[in-house]
Amino acid sequence: MRTLAPSRVKGARRAALLTALVVVCAGSAILYRQAPPPRRIIGVSANPASLTDLATMKSLGIRRIRWTLYWRNYLDTREFAADRSTPVPKGGITAPQMFDADYRAAAAAKLDQLIVVHSPPTGMTLQQGMTAMPAFMAARARQYPGTTWQILNEEDSEDVFNNGWFQAKVSTVTQYQRGRSYGALLSAVATAILRADPTAHVVSGGTGFDPADFIRGMLETCDPKLLTAVAVHGYGQPTILQFRSKGIAAKAVAKGLPVWMTEFGSRLPTETLQRADLAAVLDDYDTNHRYDRAYLYSLSTPDGYGVVSKTGALRSAASLLTNRTAP
Repeated sequence: MRTLAPSRVKGARRAALLTALVVVCAGSAILYRQAPPPRRIIGVSANPASLTDLATMKSLGIRRIRWTLYWRNYLDTREFAADRSTPVPKGGITAPQMFDADYRAAAAAKLDQLIVVHSPPTGMTLQQGMTAMPAFMAARARQYPGTTWQILNEEDSEDVFNNGWFQAKVSTVTQYQRGRSYGALLSAVATAILRADPTAHVVSGGTGFDPADFIRGMLETCDPKLLTAVAVHGYGQPTILQFRSKGIAAKAVAKGLPVWMTEFGSRLPTETLQRADLAAVLDDYDTNHRYDRAYLYSLSTPDGYGVVSKTGALRSAASLLTNRTAP
């Protein structure tokens, strides 16, 4: 039987060791590449008046909530019964009291609140709003210091939320023109808010259409230093297409401001389809950091977007929202 010289034995051992190290390193590299990215924090649109919504958010570990202050409703001087919809002659609750109760419920739950303010008083023009909205928001900022306020909603695409101020349905008005017009209002409102409460934060309203020209125009008439972030919305199946394209477009023109996706959602007809649609979006959110924040629409609504069913049961997509702690 042939035997190897000691030098050859050592050489063979070194080669074997080197081969083993290469295999281990290659395996580690494969494992590293295949490891899922950290699950980033997600927010939801929810109702702080609903104890069920608050309990569901707690069970899922969700700490960011986006909810609405309806400007025209806030100014309603009537009193209402406990159902919040039936007017009563006296002894009821007013709209400002409802808002205050909801704000304090969210604060008690230690939620990070993003409050979107839209729906101006019926008949109010943009020219009137240029004076009225800064005054209204300054008063709210003094009442609720440290709050993050989002000014109007889908102002480029949905007249119903904004009294038609930016002519969303007029085809001859460009996104750039709408942006400049909205930016002038946003500048006045943000200035008033920050003078009333220097600890406040102001976020632009989430755009519904292609955001690039709108944001470009908006930041020509509103100083970016007044804003904490610019916002977009992303809908349409598959949702990932809107989510991806709008993030890329917005970041390219945001002048270094953070970009937030303040509404995205899926109302596909089955739980399996909804889950797959949202899973693709959240994987992109976790992997590519297209947005500094994102808010799902919604936790529980009757329009099919909710991840909680009409019976109160969690749909399968709800599990995608758990264990999200990475910034």
